[in-house]
Amino acid sequence: MLMDLETAAARGRCALYAPAIWRRPAISLLLIVLCGSAEGGSPWLEPGDVGLRQDIALLTDEDLISVPMTFWPMSWPQVAREVARVDPARVTRDDVQAALRRVRARAAREGRTGWTSEARIAAAGHPTPLRTFAETPREEGEIGGALSWLGDRFAVRLEGTAVADPDDDKTFRPDGSYLGLTLGNWMLSAGYLQRWWGPGWEGSNILGNNARPVPTLAIDRKYSDPFETKWLSWLGPWSLNAFYGILENDREDIDRPHFLGLRITVKPFDALEIGLMRTAQWCGEGRNCDWETFENLITGNDNPGETVDPEFEPGNQMAGYDVRWASPFGTGPWAIYYHDIGEDESGRRPIFRLTQFGVETWGQTGSGLAWRAHAERASTNPDCAEGSTGCAYRGGPHNVEGYSYYGRSLGHAMFYNGEMISGGLALTTPAGDRISGIVRWIDLNQRESGRFHTVVDQNEERWNLELAYETERVIGTLRVGVGADRGERADGSTYLAGRGFLELEHRFGR
Repeated sequence: MLMDLETAAARGRCALYAPAIWRRPAISLLLIVLCGSAEGGSPWLEPGDVGLRQDIALLTDEDLISVPMTFWPMSWPQVAREVARVDPARVTRDDVQAALRRVRARAAREGRTGWTSEARIAAAGHPTPLRTFAETPREEGEIGGALSWLGDRFAVRLEGTAVADPDDDKTFRPDGSYLGLTLGNWMLSAGYLQRWWGPGWEGSNILGNNARPVPTLAIDRKYSDPFETKWLSWLGPWSLNAFYGILENDREDIDRPHFLGLRITVKPFDALEIGLMRTAQWCGEGRNCDWETFENLITGNDNPGETVDPEFEPGNQMAGYDVRWASPFGTGPWAIYYHDIGEDESGRRPIFRLTQFGVETWGQTGSGLAWRAHAERASTNPDCAEGSTGCAYRGGPHNVEGYSYYGRSLGHAMFYNGEMISGGLALTTPAGDRISGIVRWIDLNQRESGRFHTVVDQNEERWNLELAYETERVIGTLRVGVGADRGERADGSTYLAGRGFLELEHRFGR
């Protein structure tokens, strides 16, 4: 087999052996090393790269590019086109020039057609169950790789990760794999793409990256060009993102429920971005999956005993909006954002609202360090009926595991009945090295529901401190993180625990 792989690599026929990634995970990393080149890229920028997000945010906030940035994955062609249009004469600050160079270099790399390959290895002690936008190891040990091909219209990525002692008993994961097709200004995909909807840094109340990516069929707008008609052109650049997927089996409520979502984002002004979104769980084993049920779901006829018979309640829905506004008054630089999601509806309007509010500011020091700071508050504990144990992320037939996937929340990492107040600071050197820190106060499971909770089984108040460092070296991208938690539980017990991780990711060349 090794000789066959070497021959295939030499002849450029690695695609013939791509299925081996799925059949034999033990040799997948070897296959990727032998077959890869540094020519190919990706059409999507998935969530997880905090440094790149900060660079894109800086260029957007400085009015150099106009990219809707409150949803991920983001279109790489859109980013590449925008940074290519920037007039260097408009860039006067050192931190902005450095960010522009980094994004242009990455866009050029991701825009190359052909094959590329990657390998990744990570080790972690007590991986955090409260994941933020940053992509960090999920398990104590992970090793994986990816083989990608990008063409003028088609894209494919085969990725596999083997993990040690997984919480969900899945020792091999295809997360990150996809097939993609461009049709006009639309990008179609099928696979395991991670999504993040919202302007927050510590979480999203409707769709974050705390859970593993759900297998979906999706459609995304490639370029966010404004409408040409004068009746809608005032909306400015706009995007549309929609997906349809299926969750896991062996759940404690409904097995294999279907999961769908839609988000529309507009930028009526350069500094103002508005997103409207909706997600829903419906169907599943033992449930009605006919067109009438789907129509009731879409039209909001899902209140049992009011708009639909309880036995025909279609599912569990969430809907809301978010706003991000850069320096709405004053000279700045600063931005505010607000994220508001309704768990239920009444009178065709969202109720039982999950909220998030944040403030950002940024700048550079005299020594050339770029910095960005944020403060954020999020709540997943809406004012439900008196005596309720909480309604967030659980509704209708999906009332146990609810809005989760393989034991992790699809929305905010706190799951239901939580409150979080956090503050973070990131420093970026001119060379691109990044140091970040965050402190958080978290009140988990405030109503002490005895039902399924993805993080804790009782009320717990927790302080959390995390530090991380990222650098690019010849061996690849190196990430190191350490942290500590101090918690006090409702039963009176307390604890102090440390955590940490080390991760290395390398893209292979010829």
